[in-house]
Amino acid sequence: KQWYQRRVRARQKEIESEHHMRMMAERENGRFDLQIKRKRGEVEEIKERQNSHENSLFRYSQKIEQIKQQMKWSQKELEDWLEEASHRDEDAMTLMKYAKIDDAKIKVQLGW
Repeated sequence: KQWYQRRVRARQKEIESEHHMRMMAERENGRFDLQIKRKRGEVEEIKERQNSHENSLFRYSQKIEQIKQQMKWSQKELEDWLEEASHRDEDAMTLMKYAKIDDAKIKVQLGW
């Protein structure tokens, strides 16, 4: 009978131990679930920040491209203006040349 009671107590302790181990495993599983949920939230936040950075990068790239186009246009305008200014200088030099010739003719006709 003692042997049987010891056997029953040993089995009860074994059951209690298994129950305790099961409870610890369930708590650990709960902690793991919580960590997984937290990490998924972090991943989602990182994805959102990445998307935001990619959008900003795209907008800045567009602005840079617009500025490049404006610079090209400004460069073309500058080249056109310089060419026109060169023509004006040539025209002014031609006018001065003819004015000197005319002055010389006038001086000759007036006898100066």
